[in-house]
Amino acid sequence: MPCPLDPSHSCYEHLLNAHIKKCNAREKPLPPYLVKNINGEDVPSPEEKISVHTVSDEELQALIQRIESIYESSVSHVMQYESTCHLLIVEELTKFKDCTTLEKHLRQQGHLIQLLCDKGLITEGHIFVEFGAGRGQLATWVMRALGDKAVRKSAFVLVDRDSQRYKADNRFIDEWGPFIHRIRADIRHLCIERLEPFKVHKDRVVGFCKHLCGVAIDLALRCITSTIGYNKLPKGLVMAVCCHHRCEWRWYTGKSWLEGLGISEREFQLLASIAGWATCGNESRSTKNRCGRKTEDLSGKNGTAKAQVKAKKTLFPDKNGERSLIASIIEPKKSEASETANCGLMRPKELDKKGHISSDVDQEKSGRYQAMGLSPDRRTEIGYKVKAILDEGRLKYLRSVGMIADRVNFISKIYTPENFAIVATGPTAPQ
Repeated sequence: MPCPLDPSHSCYEHLLNAHIKKCNAREKPLPPYLVKNINGEDVPSPEEKISVHTVSDEELQALIQRIESIYESSVSHVMQYESTCHLLIVEELTKFKDCTTLEKHLRQQGHLIQLLCDKGLITEGHIFVEFGAGRGQLATWVMRALGDKAVRKSAFVLVDRDSQRYKADNRFIDEWGPFIHRIRADIRHLCIERLEPFKVHKDRVVGFCKHLCGVAIDLALRCITSTIGYNKLPKGLVMAVCCHHRCEWRWYTGKSWLEGLGISEREFQLLASIAGWATCGNESRSTKNRCGRKTEDLSGKNGTAKAQVKAKKTLFPDKNGERSLIASIIEPKKSEASETANCGLMRPKELDKKGHISSDVDQEKSGRYQAMGLSPDRRTEIGYKVKAILDEGRLKYLRSVGMIADRVNFISKIYTPENFAIVATGPTAPQ
């Protein structure tokens, strides 16, 4: 008979009572740190999906003019971050000089860790929370940057909504197991002040992430700033942002600021759609990967492919058959999803299959953009301006709760087109 809890599977009728007690579809008691919709109201998404492909040329041109006006008059100056990669990762990079894919990820992590250090956020005694942690690679580098004694006086919370294999933090369980807490939760429902470390540690919270997608950034900002009312003032945060085309009006933290500029929900959907132009609008990128390196460099010429194979064979010895931390960066498993899994940091052809970029490609082929004077480079420029506007709304939100917040260009675009991070410290007195 069909299971009464989930008709997609069946069970024996005479064993129904026993099955219901152990069925995975049964309602389970929520842990205390999960509070439904605490960081995002249960508001239905709009029935009508608006994008640049569903509006007239006149409406699109008018919106582009408004984008230019808002960008010039209301967007804060971007901080050009010129610090170097953290020394720990510089040492790691010397082992794999010719491995382009590995270099890209490690350098991004190294610059984010150095940024945390420069802002005085990597110090002992704090609760460190990585949002969209995935395998926990960034968190483990932060642990190593802290050092053994400091880690033992701190706590690490790794949050992801999906289960993970080959977790980097598993390698430190023997040393630092009691100080590492993995939480499987949707950030929308996460009340971090109810987590176990908050009962022990009296110090402040440090939040960080690497390329948390779209609306997840807004949920994470609400999650960490919610501690302000629980005498756990955030020490600060460093969050590398990406995928602004996945932002949603219902949970966007800068909504009141945009409304003050006369931006409606419909126009917000258009802004999110245009934000995709920043990383997907240039046809020339089909011959380059997202690191700015030529595709041929990744396919075997200049020894790169051989270097990757060699790296897989010569990395740290795996324990109990597990792949090493570095191997998991080089060759991620497709089935291991997380908040950052669908980042869209792929080539246009791959994105074309997803549907989001295929429409842009169709518009390009039809000559629509050319007739409007929107060359690939021009669309890329506009896309980055929209990203800046959406991030400005997030900065306004952080400043409204008393934090000192900036948008930082944390690494060169040759390593990632999503090279901006939201950085905040404080709070001070709310503005």
